Amino acid sequence: MAERYKNSIDISESGNWNVAGRYTDLKIMKWLYLIDVYEEMAKFGTSSMLDELIVAEDMKNKSKVIALSRLFHTTLKLIKNTKFAIRLHDDKERLENFLKDLLELKKLLPLISYDTFNQKTKKKITQIETKNFNFVLDKLIDINSEILEPLNRANLIFTSVDEFDPDKIKKQMEEDITFAG
Repeated sequence: MAERYKNSIDISESGNWNVAGRYTDLKIMKWLYLIDVYEEMAKFGTSSMLDELIVAEDMKNKSKVIALSRLFHTTLKLIKNTKFAIRLHDDKERLENFLKDLLELKKLLPLISYDTFNQKTKKKITQIETKNFNFVLDKLIDINSEILEPLNRANLIFTSVDEFDPDKIKKQMEEDITFAG
């Protein structure tokens, strides 16, 4: 019966639905990946070197601001998606402190840039307040770096035990029963 659902949702031998792998992919790994993408975009204005050569300078500032905002949101989302799985008191407290830090950084987001209007080209141009922008970006980078430790201790990134192989356990149980009597 479990074989029939292999490509959609895994079902354990007891019939329980097992969505842990998919949850980890969608609610943790996706956000960890996006953190790297948005950090790169906030630093350079694009996510690739080729784009950096092509994208106009005035668009890079806008991209940096949008990426920093998304980096903030992604960090917040990652903490909210993982907080329930943190078991150690110190790690829970650490995540709570990260949330408090993020709420303080949120107050600075409106101060990272401003728009000007070029009368000649009739374009709105985003200007970055470099000091505020770099402060927020550096804080987000630090938080995202430190988040990895409690997530890893909670086995949300790398598991500290061997992978669970239900077929191997079933086979071992069958052998134990066969040779027990």
